[in-house]
Amino acid sequence: MAGGEGLIAAYAGGRHFPGGAYAVLMACLPVGMLVGDLVVGRVLLPGTRERLSGPLVVLLGVPLLGFAGAPGPAAAGGLLLASGCGFGYQVGLQRRFLDAVPEAARGHAFGLLSAGLMTAQGAAPAAFGALAPVLGTGRAMATAGVAVLACLPLLRRS
Repeated sequence: MAGGEGLIAAYAGGRHFPGGAYAVLMACLPVGMLVGDLVVGRVLLPGTRERLSGPLVVLLGVPLLGFAGAPGPAAAGGLLLASGCGFGYQVGLQRRFLDAVPEAARGHAFGLLSAGLMTAQGAAPAAFGALAPVLGTGRAMATAGVAVLACLPLLRRS
């Protein structure tokens, strides 16, 4: 997802959105993430959270596909807000992660998880940014959505 997020300002500039529109668009993802995390973490029961992890990954990726159609500012904001809500998938994975890691190694495991996530969040904007001159910014953002969806099989339990 960070690959699509890294292109928001370029997308807004390339589409000649009004000044400051990119800042509103940049806020849509974290606002959606907050809403998704609150609903998933505070409203849903643990079993439901876990069952919804896959559909929430779909919600994270599918809205980005809409950027291939060059949406205007309001539609782009809606797509980003919806995509942000999909970040709630992580809440449903927490228990599986805890169950998979011995208690004595959890601190180390969370450190490695954090480092891995930060690395991916740094590499993804560079990768999808490299696609933007070739595909166009909107299509590069849509490609980031495809990449998110391609990760869906990794959530399956073995």
